[in-house]
Parts: sequence; structure tokens; C-alpha cells
Amino acid sequence: TSFELEMFFTTALCGIVLAAGTSNDAPNEYFGFAIGCSVVSGALACGGFDQGSFNPAVTVGMNIANYANSNSTINPSFGAWFVFVFAPFVGAALAAAVFRGTRGNEFEVVVSEEVGKE
Repeated sequence: TSFELEMFFTTALCGIVLAAGTSNDAPNEYFGFAIGCSVVSGALACGGFDQGSFNPAVTVGMNIANYANSNSTINPSFGAWFVFVFAPFVGAALAAAVFRGTRGNEFEVVVSEEVGKE
């Protein structure tokens, strides 16, 4: 369904942003390509099934523009608002949990030896 697609591809997008753009070993010149490939793959996979926004801000902007268009014949329902706003939050939380679980060493606190001497 649309909820699962939005959640899965948002998880993929956020996971790639976290792994390729923010991790300790991230300084490379290919992170933009990786992020772009995840967006394109999500858009191609979801384009025929749902709007494929993967971002609540995009969803809100598109739906408000749709409501503002006087020529629009169909406006999104409450269920569509729920799916396309809530699913990306769930996907982002899953991506953060996977990143934290697989890269837990990046979150270890290093205690300086100076602190122990006081």
C-alpha cells in the first residue's frame, strides 16, 4: 500500500543521508549521487502508486497548492493527508534506529584523561 511504500523509501532515503552524509567516515564526493539515486529509485517505484513525496513538507506544499487551485476537481482526503504526512515520520524513525544500531560506535562518549585528574 501507499503507507508501506512511503515508509520504506523514506527509510532508504534517510538511511542513505545518515550513512553517506553524516557518519564519521562520510567525507567523500559520492554522497550526493547516492542520495539522488535513492530519490530517483523511490520516485520510479512509487510514482504510479502514490505521490511519492518521502517528505512531509513536500506533501503539505503539494496539497495546499492543490486546494488553492480553483480548477482542481479532486482534493486529497484526510486519509491521504495521514498517509503522506505520518509514513515519512515512521520511515525516518526506522532509519535513525537502524543507523544507531549499526553505527553505535559513533555515539560512544570519549572521556578525556584530563577530566579524571581533577
